[in-house]
Amino acid sequence: MRYFGIILFIGCIALVSVVYAGCGGDTNPYNDTPGTLPNGYYPPDVNFTGDPVQGPAPLTIRFTDRSTNIPTYWAWNFGDEQTSNSNNPVHTYQSSGMYTVSLTTGNGYGGNSITKTDYVVVHPASSTPVVDFSANVTSGTLPFQVEFTDHTNGVFAG
Repeated sequence: MRYFGIILFIGCIALVSVVYAGCGGDTNPYNDTPGTLPNGYYPPDVNFTGDPVQGPAPLTIRFTDRSTNIPTYWAWNFGDEQTSNSNNPVHTYQSSGMYTVSLTTGNGYGGNSITKTDYVVVHPASSTPVVDFSANVTSGTLPFQVEFTDHTNGVFAG
């Protein structure tokens, strides 16, 4: 790639002009599409991820902003009356339920939002199960068939 510069001095003022001229397979260093502005000159295209997005309460999630076009501010709403202005917040959900998460980002060229409905699923906290079962037959002549009935209380994790 080649750059040509012209400097014109008028009194104490210097006017500078730089012109880009591509050579062969060279591309414009600011973008790959002629006639468009480089990233950062548009409002952000908003996106985010969370890890993990489901599990038992309390559930701690690391949210990551995946927005493009260089956002400079962030407004998160975690769906549980909690918010954050961090770009990559960590948030803990204390209660079971399904939570809708939204992110608004912006820069000097505008802002955009995304909402992910029921993005986070928090299961009830695991409790130690109390194992209990019964059998319809407890003795007999071999071979015999036994039916078991599960009376276990609690939730198994995993």
